[in-house]
Amino acid sequence: MPGAAADAALSSPAAEDSSTGSTYIFDLPSLPLGMALKRYNDLTRHSVLYESHLVEGKTAAPLRGRYTPAAALDRLLQGSGLAANFVTPRSATLAAVQAGHEALATRPETGSAAQRRYDGRMQQRIAWALCTGAARTAWSERIALRFNVNGAHRIDDVAVRIASRPDMEPAVKQALDGLLLGVPPAGMKQPVVLLVRAGEQGEDCPS
Repeated sequence: MPGAAADAALSSPAAEDSSTGSTYIFDLPSLPLGMALKRYNDLTRHSVLYESHLVEGKTAAPLRGRYTPAAALDRLLQGSGLAANFVTPRSATLAAVQAGHEALATRPETGSAAQRRYDGRMQQRIAWALCTGAARTAWSERIALRFNVNGAHRIDDVAVRIASRPDMEPAVKQALDGLLLGVPPAGMKQPVVLLVRAGEQGEDCPS
């Protein structure tokens, strides 16, 4: 059955908690990068946020052995031209790496402490908004977001895509439109593109 071998390649975690110090046993062959990231998410319950075009046509490196989530993700991305930045202990963003530099090409200041703090706060506030009111029913779906942060430091021009539940897109848009995110770091590239998958991976709404 198509996909069965790839699904079977993931074994049980070596530790039950999902902290960054936990290790997991991986047995993944080389796969399309998007598929490999999905298998990584299924095992570790760590969210990986990225623009879909970044992984198109790319193949993940094979991954076999015991690794922490951060080390495993780094190995999956070897040779892809992408780098991971953990903005929270259980959430990472992907971006292209500039040739000859460690900086991320799509967001020059992503690696800075200020950017990491802002990304973490932004994701927390978006998660809280999605778990409030009518938008809560969309929490279990994969939600693609594209928006700007305006001069009032609020979400503006938000576009929502929920392939599995397009009927929920207006509720999510209403929940996020005008959401206060705070002052962004200088030079932050816009628009912001996020793929929200926490609920799809079984995580509960934040309390």
